[in-house]
Amino acid sequence: MTRFDRLPWAREQRKGGGLKNWETSEVMEPIRETCRRLHLRCERNNTGLARGLKNSSVMKLHTAGTWDLEVYVPDAGCSVMVECKMPGEGLEPAQAEWGGIYRACGKETIVATSVHEFLRGLDLIRERRSQCRSVSRTS
Repeated sequence: MTRFDRLPWAREQRKGGGLKNWETSEVMEPIRETCRRLHLRCERNNTGLARGLKNSSVMKLHTAGTWDLEVYVPDAGCSVMVECKMPGEGLEPAQAEWGGIYRACGKETIVATSVHEFLRGLDLIRERRSQCRSVSRTS
């Protein structure tokens, strides 16, 4: 059973025939646009399979559970993994496992249900990182 079997509202038919993922259009795309406006490099981590453009070969993308976005924040000196969720949803087990791996590797993480939540998380990370840098300079 796939996630979309359990959550039929998560995708709906678009005019062009494709399926619309609400999580992507309502949460992820506004966050990506905000990153563009803030001049932060933001990369999307797609999962699953994709067909080649010139031939019918299939290539595997990132593994299931990898978080949606990686945002590079030079002024904080780190990259931030962002998982976009619809309000009221929690992390799936594979996503929680990847979150632990990211934190163990020293990456910052944000689970965001809106642009405002993403920006609050980003501000907290910047503040914490600047305090750590100022403490290490005085030591």
